Amino acid sequence: MEFVATGTSLPEFESAMISVLTGSPELGVGVVIGSNIWNIAGIIGISAILSCAVTTNRDEIQRDGLFGLLSILILSSFMPMGPPRPAYSAVLLSI
Repeated sequence: MEFVATGTSLPEFESAMISVLTGSPELGVGVVIGSNIWNIAGIIGISAILSCAVTTNRDEIQRDGLFGLLSILILSSFMPMGPPRPAYSAVLLSI
C-alpha cells in the first residue's frame, strides 16, 4: 500500500520541487492545492458514490462546504502577501 501511495504522490512532489527550484514557488502551491482538491472531491467522492457506503444529510454537506470555502478564501487572501509565514499556518490550522 505504501508503494501505491508513493507512486501516486511522486509526480506531484516532483512538480512542486521543480517549480520551487526554478524560482516559481507559486506553481508548487498550485500543484499541491490542485492535488488536494482532486483527492478530496474526486477520489473520495467517486468512491463514496459508487460504494453507497456513505450516507449524509444536508446539514453535514453545508457545514463541510462552508469550512472548505472559508479555508480557500483565507488561503487566497494570504497568497498575495508574499512568502508563507508561521502566522499563516496558525490561522489555517485553527479552522
